[in-house]
Amino acid sequence: MATTLTSDQLGILVLRVMSFKCGVTAGNCALLAGITPSWIGTGRSLNEFEAGILYGIQSGWLVTTGGGFCLTDEGFDLARAEQ
Repeated sequence: MATTLTSDQLGILVLRVMSFKCGVTAGNCALLAGITPSWIGTGRSLNEFEAGILYGIQSGWLVTTGGGFCLTDEGFDLARAEQ
């Protein structure tokens, strides 16, 4: 059975996936393969992962880089605290 996540939970889950699976660390702006911010502002429906990324950006946990994303210090701390 599917669980409905709040925006906050979804954003944190995305942070965790990005920081641990992709090896992203605070201040490390290495691009994440296959994840680009080109869909932002296109008006199309977002999938859950994209929605989580967008929420992370709006919450100040993520910043966009030239084709990928970077965790802010706050986002990194939050991801670590949720482990």
